Amino acid sequence: MRRAVRSGLVLVLACALGSCVQLSWRGSRAGLALADTEQEWALAARPDMQAALDRLGAPELVRESEGRGVELLWLWRRTDGFGFGVSVPLADTYSANFQWDETGDDALGLRLLFDDDGRFLDGSRGAVLRDRP
Repeated sequence: MRRAVRSGLVLVLACALGSCVQLSWRGSRAGLALADTEQEWALAARPDMQAALDRLGAPELVRESEGRGVELLWLWRRTDGFGFGVSVPLADTYSANFQWDETGDDALGLRLLFDDDGRFLDGSRGAVLRDRP
């Protein structure tokens, strides 16, 4: 009987604690990532612009790169977040709440830079943009 009472008490305390503390994690992905083999090929082969377009398809973003040439970007988005919350009852109808949330949002992808004649100059992969335009 004592064991059943203890088990019940532990269960009640666990439920009460669970209603006051909250942990959360969120993650989402948007867009279809290029295969790692395709990204590795683009950086190792240093293709001209036409070869890159033929093999990788249309990029999501094309922009001038500060007088150096043209950047082609294949992008996909990753959002990850962690949260923590505490609620402490102060009276029957009042409580004190604290919430903290840390969210990171990165545009991941492949960035290839070409000169005005379409020759490969530079490339990178990973977090190529902090905020997508």
